[in-house]
Amino acid sequence: LQSFACPMGPLLRGAILLTATLLFGLVVVHNLLFAVSMPLTYDYIVVGGGSTGSVVAGRLGQAGYSVLVLEAGGPTQRSLGGGSDPILGEWTIFDVPLGWVQVLSDHRWSKEFQWDVPADPPPAIARGLGGCGIHNAMLYMRGRPEDFISWGEGWSWDEVLPFYLRSEDNADWRNSSLHGTDGPVRVTGVSTDAISAAFVKACVKAGHASVPDFNGPVRTGAGFYQFMIRNGVRDSAGAAYLGGERQPPTVVIKAHALATRLLFQGVSG
Repeated sequence: LQSFACPMGPLLRGAILLTATLLFGLVVVHNLLFAVSMPLTYDYIVVGGGSTGSVVAGRLGQAGYSVLVLEAGGPTQRSLGGGSDPILGEWTIFDVPLGWVQVLSDHRWSKEFQWDVPADPPPAIARGLGGCGIHNAMLYMRGRPEDFISWGEGWSWDEVLPFYLRSEDNADWRNSSLHGTDGPVRVTGVSTDAISAAFVKACVKAGHASVPDFNGPVRTGAGFYQFMIRNGVRDSAGAAYLGGERQPPTVVIKAHALATRLLFQGVSG
């Protein structure tokens, strides 16, 4: 650098130093993102960290496989990396059960955490860790046995039910053949209000069947739903399978990672 004698010498030296600093910074960032925190290969790559992606990644991780989850959106619930809120304290808007109303109606939230689908009206499709499980009403409603009649071999009700039971930790139905108690997803009833209780009572008095369990043998009638809530906090599939300590150590989650195409290498067949 001392050999520069022209008037532009100081400017050139500054430009060279600045360029070297930027290149060094890029190398450091690259190493932090890829060489340190992320292995080069995985047994499985799950594109989309929504409800289904969370279950798939969580179960594969529990089985000991290395999994990379690519999610186009960002962190949401506290257990999924979401930051604390100045009003809600340690929780985020996605943790609060009734927060889904705010997320869907407030443009500040919907713009960032929903896909911009060109439709009128646009559908509310979540973009963020946990998928639509972070902004739905948390009702726990499974498919009916008759829904699976036409699904084909391997998808009958008797074959599907064990997987429902395996995922469920039902707080109210502890001794039911239709409910599980050892799964990761917490399912529970909630305290109701006088108007709702009066409505259900009026329906039964009018001749409609009283339904204590909308995932039970009889679903036509009046009653109260169960919800995916744990200790007063939304228990989405994302939180249940990948939230906090429940995330298997072999699962790596990359938020704000939009997958646009798949590239295949190797010999097919």
